[in-house]
Amino acid sequence: GVEGIADMIKAPGLLSVDHLDLVGILQGSGVATMGIGTGRGKRSAEDAAMAAITSPLLFTPVSEAKKIALNIVGGEALTLQKVNEAARIICGNVYEDANIVVGAKVNKEFPADKITVTVIATGFQESESE
Repeated sequence: GVEGIADMIKAPGLLSVDHLDLVGILQGSGVATMGIGTGRGKRSAEDAAMAAITSPLLFTPVSEAKKIALNIVGGEALTLQKVNEAARIICGNVYEDANIVVGAKVNKEFPADKITVTVIATGFQESESE
């Protein structure tokens, strides 16, 4: 959890996110919830993304979030195509006009075919205004 957030901003990657990007998503956005998913093999990106958005850690559906921070970490086989596959699944399952920040990094300690997706969702509509 916390490691996923720290990984987003601590080192450059395929797609880098700085702390101001993350602050822009989180600041003044109310409740935040997080999901984490991991995939291996040919469908690693898709499996990790689906696991992240269906994670039991998410107590509110990501489809209702207006702000998303997405971090994708993979082994040495991680490509921008795999990052795009995971990001498309996340984008297809969140609020249509959501503000989404994406970070992606290679972790050489991961097995080459492993991908972990961390989703931080926030900006949920308050129930009183519905």
